[in-house]
Amino acid sequence: MQRSWEKIWLIVRREYRARVRQRGFIILTIAMAAIFVLLACSPTIVQAIRSGRNDTTTVAVRDAANPAATPDDIARLDQQLRADGTNGSAITLVVAATGDPPPQQQVNEGKDDGYLELNRNPAGDLTFDYVTKSGTRDTTATRIQQAAAFLSVRDRLTRAGVEPSRQAQIFAPPPFSISATQAASIADTQTETEKITNRGLAYILDILLYTTIIVYGMWIAGGVVEEKSNRIMEIMINAATPTQLMAGKILGIGAAALTQYLCITIPGAVALALQGRIAQALLGTRTGAAALDLTGLSVTAIVTFIGFFILGFLLYAALYASAGSLVSRQEDVQQIAAPMQMAMIGSFFAALFVLGSPDSSLARVLAFVPFCSPLVMLTRVLVGHPAPWEVALSVAILIASIAICIALAARIYRIGVLLYGVRPNLRTVFRLNHARVAR
Repeated sequence: MQRSWEKIWLIVRREYRARVRQRGFIILTIAMAAIFVLLACSPTIVQAIRSGRNDTTTVAVRDAANPAATPDDIARLDQQLRADGTNGSAITLVVAATGDPPPQQQVNEGKDDGYLELNRNPAGDLTFDYVTKSGTRDTTATRIQQAAAFLSVRDRLTRAGVEPSRQAQIFAPPPFSISATQAASIADTQTETEKITNRGLAYILDILLYTTIIVYGMWIAGGVVEEKSNRIMEIMINAATPTQLMAGKILGIGAAALTQYLCITIPGAVALALQGRIAQALLGTRTGAAALDLTGLSVTAIVTFIGFFILGFLLYAALYASAGSLVSRQEDVQQIAAPMQMAMIGSFFAALFVLGSPDSSLARVLAFVPFCSPLVMLTRVLVGHPAPWEVALSVAILIASIAICIALAARIYRIGVLLYGVRPNLRTVFRLNHARVAR
């Protein structure tokens, strides 16, 4: 047994060094790490670009109403339209210039972004005519309409003789409370911001797990085919058993994949967590970016992600290795790996469904399906509330499935690595394997 592990370790070291020392591996790792850092800092970059240009929308106002609206109402309308920097561009009201050119021409020439005229209908209610160059209903028009509705209601109350102090009481929000007939669960006590944050983290981690298994699974399949195509496999098979070769290749390439994975994600994660400070240092008082709320990324979430990443990778890595042993050309790798890729795509869509209904009956069932459980149970832990026994049972089923798949993959690998020029066919592999066992 000790001799067997020594051989596996030699294969692991060879595979790991061969991968991480490649120039393409180093360049790709550095490039991807830089891209992840840029993506993490994208809020600060967008804020820097926006802070360099004027985002204020200027609207000229002419009060042609009879009787005219009070100056306080116009000033209040202006205050309501001024954005605080988080809801889009600010809308500033200015008094429309009298004489030539008319306000409509000012808008057409681009001197003003819009023109708002106040008037009254025969019933005495305020009317608002908003003029822009395009005449389309955009976000600015919607905001002006909402503010105009508020001003119109105040005007009606004023004409009805309601005192301003009484109007403030009328517009004051009513007392409102929420109570429950039973004890609140963790999901009920979470704020909407916390729920959105948890869903976002679950979505990001699902994508990372999905892409990692597919990309690095293809590495394993491609590595097996590469050694078969240049006949190195025939030499290595004399020094180690096919099972030892498969185990060493999975662990070696897996270690190289994990190295690249950490080199890419750690700088991006650090930049993502520090984006608030980075924005403050670069933009100062102009910054509107806030630090990302990482409260959902708890120790439990990190441990769950790492655990299901390892288990999911081992499950699919064995299948990718056995699939790669069935072909002898790199051109056939994509075709032979298609079933595993379809399984991962289906698992990802299942995780998207669970993201919206984490505690539904279907979500609970999918969490126990081995090929889906790495993504589905990870999502349930982050956004749902699975019972501890559900997580334990899902992990136990996944571990048992890994053992079965490794045994099956080793059987396929044992015959597949020596098949050259034979169309990949599982029936042929098992027939040859049975014949060898019979002898």
